Amino acid sequence: MASVESFGLDRDDIQPNKFQRFKMKGGQQERIGIIYADPKSIFKGTLVHYKDRYFICKSEGQKPSDKKEICCLHSYDSNTPKWRVGCIIVIYDIEKKDGKDKLKGYNLIPWIFSQTMYEKIRGLDFPVTDYDLRVKCTNEEFQNIDITPARNSLWQSNEGLKKKILSEAEGMFNDIPRNLASDLSVTEIRELLGIDAPGAEDAAEDIGDIGDIIEDS
Repeated sequence: MASVESFGLDRDDIQPNKFQRFKMKGGQQERIGIIYADPKSIFKGTLVHYKDRYFICKSEGQKPSDKKEICCLHSYDSNTPKWRVGCIIVIYDIEKKDGKDKLKGYNLIPWIFSQTMYEKIRGLDFPVTDYDLRVKCTNEEFQNIDITPARNSLWQSNEGLKKKILSEAEGMFNDIPRNLASDLSVTEIRELLGIDAPGAEDAAEDIGDIGDIIEDS
């Protein structure tokens, strides 16, 4: 448990949250690549609920025999938890030359999305580990995105570029878990849901590499 500290104005390690995420505008089109070092650890994700904000599910599991907490037992629109997933993508700055895409520059940014988008990516008829994605936003409010394959993967086309991007993406990937959802205590969840009864002890959370484990959610 973190302790309360005393300090002056010499703490340069206390910084605002500068975490920015990929969000498209209506009609926007981009070519992106999903960055990974290990194909079994492309994504990080956790089960969440939503009530004014996303918060981590505190139940021990979703089987009938698993212990359920108030986040799953109370009656509200989001009492059935859904996966919230994150990865790192590269957004290319490209130009057309001789009918081909030529890389001018790039930007790395986290992409955090719903279980529905994960299932859409997982269900594509081409491997996202081998091809870039051409994405187009068809609804800005709900971030509905059409996805088609590019001809190749630009970030993996040059070994030096690949090594540089993987190095830059590592720290960003490690920052994803704390930005997926708020880690509230059971008491705080009860307060958020407007429940006056005393809270229970916190159940364990589970944020980790999910790869392709989402099957039945």
